[in-house]
Amino acid sequence: MSVSKSFVKEAPVAVIVHGSPSKPKYPTQHDKHWLPYLKKELEEWGYQVITPELPQANSPIYVDWVKELERSLGDRKLDNKSVVVGHSAGCSFVTRYLSEKGVKVNSIILVAPSKLLPPDDKDLHERLEALYTFQPKKGIADRMLVIYSTDDRDRIIESSRYFIDFYNAESIKFTDKGHLTERFGVTELPEAVEWIKKSSQSKQKILIGTRNKAKVNMIRSAFKQSSDIKLVTLDDLPDEVDDSDLVEGDDFQENARIKAEFYFKKTGLPTIATDHILWMENWPKDDGFIIHLRKEANPKTGKATDQEAVDWLEQYLKKTGETRAAFHHAVAYVDGEHKFDYVSIQREYKVGPKYSEKKQEGYIVDRFMRDAVTGEFKIEQPDEVAYDCFFKSIRSEFIPKINKS
Repeated sequence: MSVSKSFVKEAPVAVIVHGSPSKPKYPTQHDKHWLPYLKKELEEWGYQVITPELPQANSPIYVDWVKELERSLGDRKLDNKSVVVGHSAGCSFVTRYLSEKGVKVNSIILVAPSKLLPPDDKDLHERLEALYTFQPKKGIADRMLVIYSTDDRDRIIESSRYFIDFYNAESIKFTDKGHLTERFGVTELPEAVEWIKKSSQSKQKILIGTRNKAKVNMIRSAFKQSSDIKLVTLDDLPDEVDDSDLVEGDDFQENARIKAEFYFKKTGLPTIATDHILWMENWPKDDGFIIHLRKEANPKTGKATDQEAVDWLEQYLKKTGETRAAFHHAVAYVDGEHKFDYVSIQREYKVGPKYSEKKQEGYIVDRFMRDAVTGEFKIEQPDEVAYDCFFKSIRSEFIPKINKS
């Protein structure tokens, strides 16, 4: 069956990289073990599959491997639809290559990965240390799978755990397949095929970069209509994220950018973050913007509780009377290749000393805001009404950008 040139050009690229044999006498590696099987399966699934034979496989030189990989790719590019698979030393090569090139792919599979070397093995250090000496970067793939067997060498098991921990990767663990080579009877790898197929059909995972429950709920509501995106929170992650060193910016828009970049660097997950600022017409400072409401409510700690903030705002509005108010929302997004942000302005409400009895953690001013037309408190309105401007901006500007990135 012939394949049209236009189809070949549009088909996603898959790269399968072999490992480093222990002796130079071993013949070619690109057509050994399970690699031909995986190549055939991925081609049938619609991928352009590249299986380069990398030079001096027994004593790899990184720059030479890069040259051969890029020669094999030709004018084809690795992108967010691509799949990259490595075996043994090939795992270190592909993670290093993607880290240093700043390329993000859809999926990576590391099979019996080798990176950590025992200190007393002179031969391994001479052959592989130069290839393995690099700092991997997070954010090089939307998802990653590590496949290994517990009867493999200790350094392979330790390397597998290293990659699983560093990338928060999924894993498949065997007990009787050794280094997953022909020697151990492994000439097919259907588990990898199934995982790739499932991954290619799965949703894009994006982290909500905040611990503020009100902001989490608002972002979740804005993305309800997007079937291609799966939002996760910091609480959903298997490991606790230390954000004690998260700093504040000079304004709310910079705060959103800082949080998105911070949590992306910490987790490797594409991250969306938001911050907002309240404008009240009768606020005497900063052109009506209350820069730090909780600091105003409790200057000693700078972090007023919800009730302290409610009490402070009630007293302030009793003195000044009813006034117009609106939130300005900043949203920022960061992944391995893209950064963008924007500001949306909420329609105006009125705020006065009376407030709704309905409570929701983090929603302070919403209890005071009344719809200028209906008189409803904002906190009692459906999200689609209360955050209509924010939602429209997310859905018309933000989500299309994310889907293209």
